[in-house]
Order: sequence, then C-alpha cells, then structure tokens
Amino acid sequence: MWTSPTHAPVRRLYLSDLPAFKAHLHRLDHDTLRDRFGSYASVSFLDDYAEKCLGDGSVVYGYFDDDLLCGAGELHWQIGAKAAEAALSVDSHRRHHGIGSELFARIIRAACNRGILTLSILCLPHNQGMLSLARKFDAELRFESDEITGRLISRQLTPLSLWNEAVDDSFGFVGAVVDAQKQFLKHFLHRPSFFLH
Repeated sequence: MWTSPTHAPVRRLYLSDLPAFKAHLHRLDHDTLRDRFGSYASVSFLDDYAEKCLGDGSVVYGYFDDDLLCGAGELHWQIGAKAAEAALSVDSHRRHHGIGSELFARIIRAACNRGILTLSILCLPHNQGMLSLARKFDAELRFESDEITGRLISRQLTPLSLWNEAVDDSFGFVGAVVDAQKQFLKHFLHRPSFFLH
C-alpha cells in the first residue's frame, strides 16, 4: 500500500520533535542505555542530550511507527570537519526489523553530502547488533581499550545523493509540521473549556 511521503517512516527530526525524541530515549532499557552511552544515563542527562542533539546542528533522523518515534540515528559533526560520529538507538522490542539499517543509511548519505570523509561508530564489544550493522556497511572495526571503534570511509558525493536528501528533508519538514499540528490539536481539544462552568 502506498503511503504519503509526509508520513514516511524515516524523516529528519526538528526542535518540534523534542518531546518525541526525549520519550524515545526514556523508553530505552538499562542495557540499551549502557550500550548507547557507555554508562548509566539519568533522566536529566537524557533530556539534556536530546536538547543538545536537536539544537547544535547535529543531523538526527527518526523512525516512526504511526506517531511513535521508535528509533533515532544521529550524525554529530562540526561544520567544515572531515570526520564525524554516528550513533543509533532503537526501542528494544523493535530491533531486528531493519530500522537500524534504514537510519544508518540516512546517516551515511548525510555524512557524504557534507563532505565528511570518516564516520566513527563507538560501541562496547558485546553490542553485537551495532557490530553487525557496522560490518554490513563495510566499516573497519578496531578494538580500543574497552570499546570498539568502527571507521567508515564515506561514499563519494553525487548530485543524486544531494537531491535525495533535499527531497526527503522537504517531505520530512512537512511531516514534522503536520505532526506538530496534530499534537497541538490533541492538547488543545483535551483542555477543559473555559466556557463550561
């Protein structure tokens, strides 16, 4: 069945998606948080992290199932830098369904389109899901102290990759606006009326 591009499962996240991004991070179980951040992550740490990601120029893509954000792929970089870091998180009960691959493919394309030559993925040695994903995308894996670093050489920039990202982001922005309006209406319609006394 065809779905509207404004309701595609993967789109870029904007500041209006901050509550959904925070809720996704809060749903991650203890083991997933340890795998993602390398240690315990408090609620306040997760909130600060989400705000920083969506406010510092990082590129963050979200995977949506209806209105629920159930996965996020992040590209952290500085303008002009030739190296960046990628990170992924997927709700534990939704893993092994290709969500990580979808998100990682978007992150690689975004890195390529920004002239990033090396993309780093940090993970703990027991994180088999992330290691498998890194191998799938031909990352060179190295063991460094207590974590594994995957280095991925970015693909060559093409006009088509730029076009695809621009089109996806345009539809994604429209989707974000629609989602924000739905959340506003849901909140507004559930408020007690001032006219009923």
